[in-house]
Amino acid sequence: MLYQAIREDYDLLQKAASEEFAALLERFQGEFQTMPQSVHVQVLGKDLVPALRKTMLEEFQWRILDFPSGDAVLPDCVAVAEDAEGWGPYMLAEHRSMTRVVIPLTSSKLAVGSAVNEREEVTEIYNQIARDSCFTFYLTNRREEVPGTHLAELGGPTRAKIAEITSSALRGAVEDFVSDGSNAPQEKTQPVTWADLSAGEGYSYSVSFRDFGDDAYAQRVAESLNEAVKSFGGYLPTNRLDGITFAVDYAAALQELDRGLGVERGIDPTAGANPNGVAMPLAVRRDGGIKTHIILRGHLAEQLISEDESLSREAISVICYCLGTTAFNALLEGKFPGTLLAPYADPYEGWLYQYNDTLLATYFSTRLLAPNTETLEFYSEQAHLQLEQMISVTKDANVQYQEDGDHERFFEICATHVSGFMTAVTRFHAARAAVVEPHRPEGPLDETLAQFELLKWSKLFEDDLAAFDRRLEDWANLDEMYFINRHFERLLFEVGVFPDQLKDGSLYI
Repeated sequence: MLYQAIREDYDLLQKAASEEFAALLERFQGEFQTMPQSVHVQVLGKDLVPALRKTMLEEFQWRILDFPSGDAVLPDCVAVAEDAEGWGPYMLAEHRSMTRVVIPLTSSKLAVGSAVNEREEVTEIYNQIARDSCFTFYLTNRREEVPGTHLAELGGPTRAKIAEITSSALRGAVEDFVSDGSNAPQEKTQPVTWADLSAGEGYSYSVSFRDFGDDAYAQRVAESLNEAVKSFGGYLPTNRLDGITFAVDYAAALQELDRGLGVERGIDPTAGANPNGVAMPLAVRRDGGIKTHIILRGHLAEQLISEDESLSREAISVICYCLGTTAFNALLEGKFPGTLLAPYADPYEGWLYQYNDTLLATYFSTRLLAPNTETLEFYSEQAHLQLEQMISVTKDANVQYQEDGDHERFFEICATHVSGFMTAVTRFHAARAAVVEPHRPEGPLDETLAQFELLKWSKLFEDDLAAFDRRLEDWANLDEMYFINRHFERLLFEVGVFPDQLKDGSLYI
């Protein structure tokens, strides 16, 4: 949530940070002239030598010796010392084995401290020692092995504090952005593109009528349908199309569809990819692979063969919309075989994603239809209605929750209506991205979004959807689709729900 909040208000945060930094810089510039002197005075007022070394130096016997030639080297390291390993810079010497210290006061005077009475020979060897120490001071010739356990402990206290104040979601986001991946190698998947998929030659699909029509009627509809499928297949793959079913009892057709062995996902007849609830493309398992079966309301068959071109175009538009999802599912299956109907590897991400698992296909399919301004306005109205409904229903659900304490019921109501709004606004964003002709700003929708402080979120969601769609062919990591969950969490939080996963793996509301 913190990550999403930063993204939404980045412009404000950046402006505030820039202003604070400018003020800090101005203050620094004003105090810079007096800072060195002030710091110097403060340093001189403190002990500059560690207590152990101070005690040792106090125990030494000190004398001032003349340097006969008057050209004593004044080394960068200030003083030199002798320890068990020989002479070198004083600050690098081991204090436990230190026996002598030499501090050049001038080019002709040396201060020599010693635990033993061996001062006289120092003047004979001092210059060579000082010259060598200048080099050692910058490029030490001592190499010490640092155990890996010590390196691992570096920054431990800081990391512990960060862990206490950040959520698991934020830590994951930070790791994704800054990690070099060296500690978590991942298998790279070669991206599958549209060119790698069959364009739709040499395959068959079924056309069925669940509860109406005779053979002659079915033949007429099938011929028109085949033309539409063949035309669409010239651009995107349709070879993973399992079949198309027309039904008057649309809800029953959805529930009775055989989706294949092991597929037990429930279907909500009021949901799905089409905003009018007249069509739904569903992933099914057939012959060990994943295909897509399309369920259509019966009246679309009549429209498809109608002599009224507007009705016929409307039916073809709905069919092509569903074929877009068929193509999207084919690409997903090509990139990540067997994952479309498989259990999610991450229980938490899968738990959230199941509420919006058709969202990416919805965006893709809506953009394919190249909607006009009238369609855009329709999607805007639908998104506005869904937003108001989401706010109203979840508010009532919150009141009910205060009375009965049924948090599972409360979550399900909130998740379902948030998902409905996300689907509606996804269609709107996709349509707006596809419309090339001028269109006016979306007044009521934007006004309501702004009222509930969701306008910035909506723009961010729009940008993320567009970015994912642009690089669809380069998609190589299945987990990238879970960006949808971050937006889902954001809206759930808006209606009073915060989902999370505990350390033991259990899901928490």
